[in-house]
Order: sequence, then C-alpha cells, then structure tokens
Amino acid sequence: MPTPSEFDIQRAFVIWFQGILRKDGTWSPAPAKMPGVVGWHTPNGGARSGLEAKRFKEMGVLAGIPDYFMLWGTLYALEFKKPGGRLSGAQIEMHPRLLAAGAIVHTVDNLDDAKRFCRDNGLTAC
Repeated sequence: MPTPSEFDIQRAFVIWFQGILRKDGTWSPAPAKMPGVVGWHTPNGGARSGLEAKRFKEMGVLAGIPDYFMLWGTLYALEFKKPGGRLSGAQIEMHPRLLAAGAIVHTVDNLDDAKRFCRDNGLTAC
C-alpha cells in the first residue's frame, strides 16, 4: 500500500469529521463532530502567482498557520503531515505563538491520531 500524502490524510479526516452532505440532504457518513463545533481549512499553501501571493499577504495571510481549525469555546488546530513529514520553519515559529494565545495545536501524520485528538478534546461524539 502506498504511503498516504498529507492531502490524503486531511481529506479522510474531513470526511470523517464533517461528513458529506448529499444532494438529497442526507449525510454520508454522518458527521463525527459535535453539534456546534465549527471546522475549516485555511488555504494558505499551494501554487500562486507572485501577484496573488502578494495580495494574500496584504490581506493578512500568515506563514505557518495549521491546516485545519476547529472552534468550540477554544480554538483547536491540526497540522497534517505525511508519515515522517516535518514542520517547516514557519510552522515551528507559528505553533508556539498560537499556543501562547490560547489555542490547542497538534501535529498528526495519520488519521487515527487526528481522530484521537478530536475525541480527547470532546470535539466528537464518537
């Protein structure tokens, strides 16, 4: 079996956490998140033109922001890495800043660890 990419792990997490709303209004699978929990990905990465990157910086984009945030009284953040992946310099600098501001930040390299983080912090019902 090939090693999952960061995208693969994060996508699997979002499907588990958020569920997928079908066109008929039913869920597949049902969301694992507790009612009232808000979760989102902030798209800081990816290929951008120089102009677009400049504009994003001017709009407040910060390097090192984690991949996925959850808000439920406290701000929780997950940084997804492929197995064996490492934090970037910007992430090494940003994560302590978020912790000092009251966020709970965790780095995961597999789906089970991401699920465990959510369960341990009461963000999911299962």
